[in-house]
Amino acid sequence: MLEKTSKLKSDIKDWKQSLGYMSDENILMKTRLSNMLQDNFDISLLPQVEDLYSHLLSEEEFINLLRHNIGELDSLIEANNQKEINTGRFDNLSNMLQSQMTTAKIRLTKLKSDVNDFLQQARSMPPLQTE
Repeated sequence: MLEKTSKLKSDIKDWKQSLGYMSDENILMKTRLSNMLQDNFDISLLPQVEDLYSHLLSEEEFINLLRHNIGELDSLIEANNQKEINTGRFDNLSNMLQSQMTTAKIRLTKLKSDVNDFLQQARSMPPLQTE
């Protein structure tokens, strides 16, 4: 049982690091979009920027939810360290979080691709002409 608890603690540590990386990537993408808006921006691209920004906010919420769930699992482990642990419950929580982490990584990869594609497209457009 101690081995299982140690494995879960190791997974939790890895998940927290991954979430930190995902959060940093999310902030970087929001910053890149914001910087683009400060330049000579073509207003016709605004709906796409709003859509991407909305997805980034949703991803941020999902990351925060995962942080909360991981914190709960970590608290359960600490609270039950001295007691008999219900392995089924911990296995279920662990499997659920593993699945959610995989989903978060896939979503972030797609979002990064979408943001990069958009920024590349926006750069290739001629600058906005002012009269």
